Amino acid sequence: MPQLDTTAYLSQITWLAITYGAFYLALTKYTLPIITKILYTRQYKALQAHNTQESPLQLENLHKQQNTLQHVVHACAQAKNALQNTMNQSHTWVHNATHNVQHQQLQALHNTYTQHMQNASQTLAHTNTALKYTMNPAAQHACKVNKPNNINKTRVFQKAFLSTLFQHV
Repeated sequence: MPQLDTTAYLSQITWLAITYGAFYLALTKYTLPIITKILYTRQYKALQAHNTQESPLQLENLHKQQNTLQHVVHACAQAKNALQNTMNQSHTWVHNATHNVQHQQLQALHNTYTQHMQNASQTLAHTNTALKYTMNPAAQHACKVNKPNNINKTRVFQKAFLSTLFQHV
């Protein structure tokens, strides 16, 4: 085997030194300076882009953030409008429902009150008429059937009585 031959050791070591020396010189004089220059240029451009905030990724991120912010603001405005519309509609519904319920209850109450007042006014009118024809004048004067104490109450009674008579006709 030639690599184990002791007479060839010197030539092998020489060629090894020449090969490694040439490789070392080629790396230090040509390849490594080019790689170093590329790395320094990259670092300089990255630093410059970072300082000016004009790197393509940062511009893209900034554009996306602004776009997202616009969408969020638009969505918030739509949500606010929808909420206001819903509140207005619910307020209108509550107002109408309350008005309808009050109207129905008050109408029923008014009808009941009107019916009782008509019955009471008719009964009072019949009683008053019956007393006028059955009592003697002295008793009428003592009971004050002919002239009541309160003239305003008499007028109200007469208006109520007349209105009930004309409503039934």
